Amino acid sequence: MRTKRVEEEEEEEKEKENERMNNIKEAARKNGRYYRVMRVMVNLRISQYPESEKG
Repeated sequence: MRTKRVEEEEEEEKEKENERMNNIKEAARKNGRYYRVMRVMVNLRISQYPESEKG
């Protein structure tokens, strides 16, 4: 059984992750390197979650 607290912590993690992604996207857009940074981010995510995210 998942507790409310665990769910809240996971929700916070997701929000932080999204915020970080948005910051990176903004910086990348300003630098004109949007595509390259996104490719790197995708590669990082795949390496973080080898099974669930591939495909």
